[in-house]
Amino acid sequence: IWDAVKGDSLKTLRGHTYAVTSARFSPDGTKIVTTSEDRDNKAIVWDAVTGDTLKTLKGHTERIISAQFTPDGKKIVTASNDGTAIIWALSSRIPPQVLKVSSTALLSAQFSPASADDREGGKIIVTLSNDNTAKLWNTATGKLLYTFFSVDSVDYLIVDRGYRYDGTEAARKLLYFICGTEVIGLDQVKDQLWVPNLAERILKGDSINSKTLNELAICGLTPVVEDASSKADEYFFKITPRLGGLGETTLSVNGNPTLTYKPGELKKNGEIYELIIKKDSLSNYFMPGANNKVTVKANTAGNDITSRGVIVTALSDNKTPAARPNLYAVMIGVSKYKGDDLDLKYAAKDATDISTAVSNAAKKLLNTRDSNHVFMYNLTTEPIHYLLPEKNGIKKVLKEIGTKATANDILLIFFAGHGIMAGEGDTKQFYFLTADASTFSTTDAIKDVGISTTELTEWMKPQNIKAQKRILIFDACNSGQAIKDLVKIGNESQQYLAARGDDKAQQIKAIDKLNEKSGLFILSASASNQSAYEMGRYSQGLLTYALLKAIKQQPDILEDGGYLNVSRWFDAAGKTVSDLAKESGARQDPQIVTNTNFNIGQVDNEVMAMIVLPLQKALFAGSNFQNADENIAADNLGLNKMTDQQLSEIAARGANAPISYIAGSNTPDAYTLSGRYTISGNNISINIFVRQDNQSKQNFKLTGTTDKLNELATQIAARAAELIAGHK
Repeated sequence: IWDAVKGDSLKTLRGHTYAVTSARFSPDGTKIVTTSEDRDNKAIVWDAVTGDTLKTLKGHTERIISAQFTPDGKKIVTASNDGTAIIWALSSRIPPQVLKVSSTALLSAQFSPASADDREGGKIIVTLSNDNTAKLWNTATGKLLYTFFSVDSVDYLIVDRGYRYDGTEAARKLLYFICGTEVIGLDQVKDQLWVPNLAERILKGDSINSKTLNELAICGLTPVVEDASSKADEYFFKITPRLGGLGETTLSVNGNPTLTYKPGELKKNGEIYELIIKKDSLSNYFMPGANNKVTVKANTAGNDITSRGVIVTALSDNKTPAARPNLYAVMIGVSKYKGDDLDLKYAAKDATDISTAVSNAAKKLLNTRDSNHVFMYNLTTEPIHYLLPEKNGIKKVLKEIGTKATANDILLIFFAGHGIMAGEGDTKQFYFLTADASTFSTTDAIKDVGISTTELTEWMKPQNIKAQKRILIFDACNSGQAIKDLVKIGNESQQYLAARGDDKAQQIKAIDKLNEKSGLFILSASASNQSAYEMGRYSQGLLTYALLKAIKQQPDILEDGGYLNVSRWFDAAGKTVSDLAKESGARQDPQIVTNTNFNIGQVDNEVMAMIVLPLQKALFAGSNFQNADENIAADNLGLNKMTDQQLSEIAARGANAPISYIAGSNTPDAYTLSGRYTISGNNISINIFVRQDNQSKQNFKLTGTTDKLNELATQIAARAAELIAGHK
């Protein structure tokens, strides 16, 4: 024990016979717990004042790695190479509690700190082990709460005791169960075992009512699908039901569910069902001149667990090169409902603004001098629109697109407005509220004024709309009216809730199901606090603002420097939404569900310039100063870096910052600082030009000394920000 101020040795604790591996004070500083490589696998608790041994902790069968006190100092948790953690009660006769963590060595065990949900701290224990997992335990009961599997630096999976799970989409696709030699992917059982927001719900003490893995008994459950094709002109699949029976069989083309068959629609040969399809019958769903994947999967009788299925690859009979695709975009924005109770401020404007940006970018990519390939259908409550966003109007437009779109085309649907969960139990699903909606008197009316995910799936299925590149941007959580965790819409008796708690989880699963059934690339504005959905300082829904901001101010999202890649675009917007929501003390985490990726437009200075972000702060990009000495002609003093750092610090002041700063921005709206400086002895003089789109907007002159360059850079940044922010 050392004097932390003077560095003097105060006391030596003697009792271990091998190397000491850790030593920690109790929170009140009166005790110390140490661990070592002793062969008797013990930890020792010491009196920090006298140096006396208070207690020896023995119970592990291998070396103890670490020991830690609870925040109240009443318990200690030790972690060992024997794969266990032990909870020791110091001042009572309660026997040690052993947590059987892993078959591999532990790395550490720690109590949770004090928090709003755990005022005293120590409610939870986190253990880390060599099998690349972290586990959370209830300290009081010793029960496992959940296991955290790290797949890589980004993707992870969370699994509870019943093997119900959650995690990133990529991780959910990678991991699987094994029954002997049978492999069962998590996507096969996700209807039953996937619980969105699982960790959050467990930590809040919510009851999880989904089935456990043992209750599913998945081994030998799902049908077996085999490719038995032998003829050149047909596909032949054999489907053998097993313990779970046989429900619907789905045939997908290039990942898009295309045809569905009930058992009675299949040919039965003994215990085996046969699916025979002429290849010509699928030609309209094939991408011309490309390899097309045909996948067949069969469900169990309840249609809740699917087989792994088989995939065959076919070359389209159409040998001609693929034609330039058409984009069909349906932009739905509802700000005005019947009556005033549900009205929004920005939803219709959001749809119009996104429509303009997407249209401009898509025309650059898809149009030729002689032909138009971009078709925008604005169904909003704005004065200028194609149709009002009523349910029948939306259905009519999608039906119209279905008569035109080919497999080679792109379908985009943007929805901004209210979304609610309605129904009972397993029939509960998410509805988009159309302009027909009001604070109606009966729950049955939702079917007349709302579009359910089931209906949308039916309207968009490949038999009705053949376009294989499909995007849904769903900004339905932007009411801006909710300030509580559970917010009722309408009368008390209607029991309509905004997406919160279990409803939020059901919303996420509904969106995922929509992707699975219709092959959509989906960006959903799912959030845990509605006060962040519409933000007055942006005069826009937060998701819409982030999507527009990404195109205008984040050139790094563009593929090959100019193409609007859907995945990059959505990822960037999702991050911006989360970051901006945090600034207001809220949380909004958009969800991305996809099985594909492609470019939807081309972005240049003209496209960026036509996007006008509301209440936009002046944006500064990287500076470009040079030494006026022609023999140097470079920034040998490093003034650019210093000035950019100062601009960045000014922009980091949050809502009160007069400017924003993105070093690599190439938007024509961005301001840049440039000029040449002259040096005479220790003195430096510089002419600064503030330019926008290569045109000088302001200029000023400053002087300083080479030994105080940072002060000069601070003056340059402050003066430029003052001039431009004041001018704007």
